Amino acid sequence: MEPMNDPNVQILKNVSRESIEIQREGPEEMASRLRQQEADAKLRRWKDGVLYTVGLISTAAILIACFWMVLNQSASPETREWARSIATLIIGGLVGYLTGKARS
Repeated sequence: MEPMNDPNVQILKNVSRESIEIQREGPEEMASRLRQQEADAKLRRWKDGVLYTVGLISTAAILIACFWMVLNQSASPETREWARSIATLIIGGLVGYLTGKARS
């Protein structure tokens, strides 16, 4: 097969005619991009902190309510049982979260 009739050679000839232009960002563009990335990171950290705080406060409130139900003498046995179950679940989840974080 002749090189000029070979389809692979033809494709390479067409590609070689194209030019690839790489433009680097200027100092102003880089500064703008970095400011935007810093702002995005700051917002993401703030949102993570708010979610963590709300989750921690909610979990603590539920756990305190469960302990109060378990220790309350006027609570029914069924109420004490579900409060004990929920408290056990929360404590187990916290222990699993803490030990899982230590391994990773």
